Amino acid sequence: MNRFFIHNEVNYYEWNPVIHKTSLSSLSGNTVLSQGYVQGKYNVSQKWSLHGGLHVMCFFLNNKYSIEPRFSLRFAPNSLHAISIGFGQHSQILPLPVYFVQKEDSFGNKTYSNKNLDFFHSNHIILSYDWQINENLRLKTECYYQKITGAANGNEHPVYSLLNFGAGDDIVTGETFNGNGKGENYGIEITLEKFLHKGWYFLTTGSLFDSKYRDGNNTWRNSRFNTRYAWNVLGGKEFKVGKNNTLGFNVTIVNIGGQHYIPIDLEASRAANTTIYIDSLAYAGQYSSYSRVDFRIRYRFNHKRFSQEIAIELGNAFNRKNIDQMYYDKYSGSIKYSYQLPRVPIVFYRVEF
Repeated sequence: MNRFFIHNEVNYYEWNPVIHKTSLSSLSGNTVLSQGYVQGKYNVSQKWSLHGGLHVMCFFLNNKYSIEPRFSLRFAPNSLHAISIGFGQHSQILPLPVYFVQKEDSFGNKTYSNKNLDFFHSNHIILSYDWQINENLRLKTECYYQKITGAANGNEHPVYSLLNFGAGDDIVTGETFNGNGKGENYGIEITLEKFLHKGWYFLTTGSLFDSKYRDGNNTWRNSRFNTRYAWNVLGGKEFKVGKNNTLGFNVTIVNIGGQHYIPIDLEASRAANTTIYIDSLAYAGQYSSYSRVDFRIRYRFNHKRFSQEIAIELGNAFNRKNIDQMYYDKYSGSIKYSYQLPRVPIVFYRVEF
């Protein structure tokens, strides 16, 4: 059981010629989400096994509940190969601030217009193949399909969907939602892992996928996160120093296709002196790909009852300028971009018992 508390304020500040604060939204509240599950395994034979389970959720704010069966069938002809197919129903609450958005009518009466929204519901089908190439190397492949129902679409802006919700999005200053949206995701993911052996290890994962959603106009569009591909590599080398200590080096490489976005109408934004989006072209635009390389070096002191570790990490080592979001700057009358973290050095010390 989880108890949630929320206090959210959205303010707009103008700094020129003097500091002026305008309150756009202020909301607060609390609620409870209760979850429970049961699961089991039945060995049909030496090679076949059946896994099943049931997950239950209840959201006390609006008394919505979800009963979700899940099962999978696994065939392992030997210790090196395994094939499995699984199906499951999964549900998720909306971003919490959405439920507490208030609307006020002409008589001053306030209502929570989004309070009774249901969960997002999704059906997952996964087919996977697991190959233990040798004692130190493993290959896993997964093909999946996901169908989403009950997705929240905007009433005032039908192209808005909370399936596209991300950091920096404004979801608490007036938009009301309905649960008529849909979504669809499918793809393949391949993982190759080399376990630590003779000081070397690596893990590489590659994904190809497609992600769409249906908006309030019954139009299927790219989702914000339909980057088409994602690829990352983590690898390193560890050296034994002295009797118990170790020195380690590792590198992480990430490359992901660019997220989609709603283009800004520059002329309309200039006329309104605020950002105006071209809803008819929702998520037709796409940023350049996200890419970063991280380096890390660490030294570990292994004692009898505890260990100490000191490490230096250089995040985004090549200072790649990855776009976070696009916005209209009313002071320059132009479209600008904000970026994610630049090169960041981090030093930390850790003790483990």
